[in-house]
Amino acid sequence: MKCKLCNKEIEQNYFRETLDKMNSKQLCFKCNYWDEMLENDKQFPEKSFVIDGVHYIIGGENEREKGFDGERFLILLNNGKRIETTNLWCQGKIPEIWKDKFPDNATFVIAESKDHLSGSEIHKLLNQVDVEVSRVK
Repeated sequence: MKCKLCNKEIEQNYFRETLDKMNSKQLCFKCNYWDEMLENDKQFPEKSFVIDGVHYIIGGENEREKGFDGERFLILLNNGKRIETTNLWCQGKIPEIWKDKFPDNATFVIAESKDHLSGSEIHKLLNQVDVEVSRVK
């Protein structure tokens, strides 16, 4: 069976729960991942956003494990709301086929790091990682 969105073959080597979702929606693993991310964004719009085509989710501030090792970020949403967090998680660069469903809706105002990386420098690193992963495939 092929994915109804990207036309890739739907591999049948995943955990039963994941595989059942993929087959019922006729989506490959990658498209199913972004479909679930879209549903999550609809359910918790105040916790997710897109900056420069990269998807992020904000976790709870009192969690033991934190995204980006607990670095402090100040984010400005397109609606004018400012969000500060020390628990930012990145889900990756949004595939081209999904970009219309995940428009950019925020910018980094401050991205403080122990290594003093700016928001744009973090994006550059993420893009380098994405390119390196693509080369491995």
